[in-house]
Amino acid sequence: MAGSVMLAVAYGQSALAEEEKKYAFPSQDVSSTLDGISSRSGLQILYANNDINGIVTNAVLETDSASGALDQALRGTGLEFSMVNERTAVVRKASFMQGQSGGGGGATSASGGSSRRDTIVVTAQKKEQDLQDVALSVQAFSAEDLDNQGIQNVQDLQFRTPGFTMGSNVVFGQPYIRGIGNGTLTIGSDSSVAVHLDGVYLTRPMSAYQEFFDVERVEILKGPQGTLYGRNATGGVLNIISAKPTDEFEASARFTYGNYDQLRGDATVSGPITEDVSIRLTGFRAKRDGFTDNAFDGGTLDGQDIWGFRGQVLFEPSDNFSMLIAGDYSREDSTRGQGFRVTEPGGGSAGATFFDDPYMVSKDYPARTYTKAYGVSATGELALGGVNVKSITALRHSEFQLSLDLDASDNAHSFVDPETEDSDMITQELQIYGGGENFDWLVGGFYLNEDASTLFDINILPSTRVVPNGFTTVNAYAVFGQATFRLADQLGLTVGARWSGEDKEAMVRTAGDPPSAFNSASEDWSAFTPRVALEYTPTDNVMLYASYTKGFKSGGFNATSTAVPGFDPEKINSYETGLRSVWGDGLFTANLTGFYYDYSDLQVRALVSGVISGVSNAAKADIKGVEGQFNLNPTDAFALNLNASWLDAEFGEFLTTDPDSAMPATVIDLAGNRLSRAPELQLSAGAEYKWDLGDESALLIRGDVSYQSKVYFDEFNYTSRSQDGFATLSGKIGYTLPGGNVTVDLWARNITDKAYAVNILRSAGFYGTATWYGAPRTFGVSLTGRF
Repeated sequence: MAGSVMLAVAYGQSALAEEEKKYAFPSQDVSSTLDGISSRSGLQILYANNDINGIVTNAVLETDSASGALDQALRGTGLEFSMVNERTAVVRKASFMQGQSGGGGGATSASGGSSRRDTIVVTAQKKEQDLQDVALSVQAFSAEDLDNQGIQNVQDLQFRTPGFTMGSNVVFGQPYIRGIGNGTLTIGSDSSVAVHLDGVYLTRPMSAYQEFFDVERVEILKGPQGTLYGRNATGGVLNIISAKPTDEFEASARFTYGNYDQLRGDATVSGPITEDVSIRLTGFRAKRDGFTDNAFDGGTLDGQDIWGFRGQVLFEPSDNFSMLIAGDYSREDSTRGQGFRVTEPGGGSAGATFFDDPYMVSKDYPARTYTKAYGVSATGELALGGVNVKSITALRHSEFQLSLDLDASDNAHSFVDPETEDSDMITQELQIYGGGENFDWLVGGFYLNEDASTLFDINILPSTRVVPNGFTTVNAYAVFGQATFRLADQLGLTVGARWSGEDKEAMVRTAGDPPSAFNSASEDWSAFTPRVALEYTPTDNVMLYASYTKGFKSGGFNATSTAVPGFDPEKINSYETGLRSVWGDGLFTANLTGFYYDYSDLQVRALVSGVISGVSNAAKADIKGVEGQFNLNPTDAFALNLNASWLDAEFGEFLTTDPDSAMPATVIDLAGNRLSRAPELQLSAGAEYKWDLGDESALLIRGDVSYQSKVYFDEFNYTSRSQDGFATLSGKIGYTLPGGNVTVDLWARNITDKAYAVNILRSAGFYGTATWYGAPRTFGVSLTGRF
């Protein structure tokens, strides 16, 4: 398993669509035949060295397709192949290809709970690998997994991914992995979990909340990714990979109706327009009423109205060169995130009207959540013999504008209108890579420039107005490299390193009575972050690994405070060991991971101006835990999956003050307190059965349950700012009509209608303690057509 290597990385036209090329090879060793098929077709072929040693292929008589050549070459050899996507094939021993034919269809994710142990290829290490061959903790979901498990956006992932939680604060997404994240929302600081869309890093927290449409797969990389991803990946990485243009025409559409008058539709069309050019176009719209009632005006909050589209054009003028141009646009105008409820009154909400119902508020100031994001990227790949070059260039823009009731009540006390943020960024990444049977390597460079601004128009009635206005400029750059050596048939060594540098400038001005002058600050940081991993493969089906990784996240500035206070970088030393195994010819998959983090200068949320969140540094934190992913597939029709995590995440030393204590100026040590959003236990289990009814019709039933133990939402561990352990239940019944082109799904989420907090914030002078709740019970019907 650990010996998996790519024989070719040429990105020509998909071999399955080639009509003019001819394939003919003598009987010879497997690697020579696969190399020949790969070089002629542009197809990437993944295999494990242990699987092919000593095997000779059949002679390939003249055929005009790569799939035909593979079928002839491997027939009767004990090897089979699977097409993972249009440009990638995996060759395995026949016992691994659980019921697949030689020209098998798309892969599904064992970790996501699919109905059989098929291969899913991930790019966690910036090269395509079987998920079971990756010496990292990765949980991956294919498009089928996302659909069957009711995962519509990033927030839904937390119910299927132990070790991952996702909070929200109005428009902002707040991902946490193994207790590491960032609840801070403003420019000048960054998330500790990096979000990448098709290889492009997304800078702002609003971009962390992604609706999934036309997605090929989602990867969650747990733990610091200091070598290959670098910037702001101390907690981990969320990779979202969209489906790519195809060489054959295909189209699909889906329409959903649910309670709260939910309407959601998406449509995709893909295919060639010339011999060398193919396109893919997709769009979606999601709209529903709010699930929180506002007694003040009789309306609702926490509604949704978002739409977007994505377009891609793939140019493949030759067998060794391709260029993918992609663009996306999304826009929202709703009340999402505005239903937060006062659970402890503060200075601004004292004496107001409150309700016991978590989905009932009374707010007197009109709420609005407006967002817009768009971007373009160009991904070019060139094969030059044994060396390959990949370039990813991207420009992105994001903005939002909010109006909100700052006292969160029907008191005429305070409001913010508007709160705004604008961000423009450009990134460039260059990768050069290659390798062979016992060695593969990658080197690269990265550059980012971002200009961002934010404004808070804070109004305290009757006549006080303060308007902090912040500006930041970031320049980040890095060089990195990684190499994997096959030391012996069963032993592999991976070494890598990254040098990162970052310059930040921040400026703040405050309008009001009287207006303040400009204040500014600047700083630069750099770090060297190595990684070493040792992989041992005692059998073809088992891989053990141990790794050391250093992570780094740069410092920054609280760019909404007049004094422009800064904070230091955070650093992490991570030690991880794991087991990846498949048993009983794919019947049972068991993956285990253990880890220990030594954190210093951990960046945590703090109030910088009474209501606006900023960042300060905790001195130390110690984090350790164990994670497991288990999948049982007794038959091709029946599947069970269980994912679990145990986490011990505590501050080792954290000297600070508590503004809510009896002595708010007294310095206290929070050593021993749990990190925020770090549940000790998370469980996710699912069961799925699919009846094949003939003529491509089928009936599928699936149920999922998730559990999360108690979490605190700030470092002080107050019970009033915590969520007790809770469980949620979801389910789906789907029927595919004869012909296989139309599917009807009945679905329900949070079936028990559990009210649970996803975020709690404290501002004693304004709202007091405010709680954001997850969605209540939702249910509906979806109709999907494929053409």
